[in-house]
Amino acid sequence: GVQTCALPILKLAVKAWTSDEEQEGLTFYSIIQDCLRHDVDGDLMESIAKYCQTLNLFVVNTSVLQRPGNSSTPVSGAVPDAPWPTKTERGAWIPRDEVDWFKEKLGEVYRYAGYLATSSSPGTAKLLLQLCLPVGAANDLGEIDGKLPVKFHFHFEDQGCNHVNYLEHLTMVPGEYEWLFQHYSCFKVRSVS
Repeated sequence: GVQTCALPILKLAVKAWTSDEEQEGLTFYSIIQDCLRHDVDGDLMESIAKYCQTLNLFVVNTSVLQRPGNSSTPVSGAVPDAPWPTKTERGAWIPRDEVDWFKEKLGEVYRYAGYLATSSSPGTAKLLLQLCLPVGAANDLGEIDGKLPVKFHFHFEDQGCNHVNYLEHLTMVPGEYEWLFQHYSCFKVRSVS
């Protein structure tokens, strides 16, 4: 389990991740994501790795997570206030060629370099798509600045997942019910529509 003395540091890690405060137009999580995706080298990555190790203490232990017929609570810093979801969702504006890439990868497994935030609250993906519009005018296909709105669904297998954080109880944005997948998590493309 998480030691009591470490909880303040863990809480700060989640607060920093979920804060929308900006410094020179950048949020803390966007800086972390950019560095992970581009695999920066040196002292900066060492600092980011230490932060990630702290944030990753919120990984939900699926062997004790609340599932039908299981009333146990997790042993990590993550304490879900609801049962394990069967799926989560995410909304993102992505370039058309990336949508086509997913179509080409149907049935295949891929890894995502950064953290991947999802929500177990239906409608959160659509709301975030509406709130985070790209800059520019929409064309006839719904693209804005060359990007399409995409709603992702992440389905959990019966045994759950051993590389996802649950952040709702400490987030700066309550009500998202955020399930944050670890950086370099693997996903299988089930369908594209």
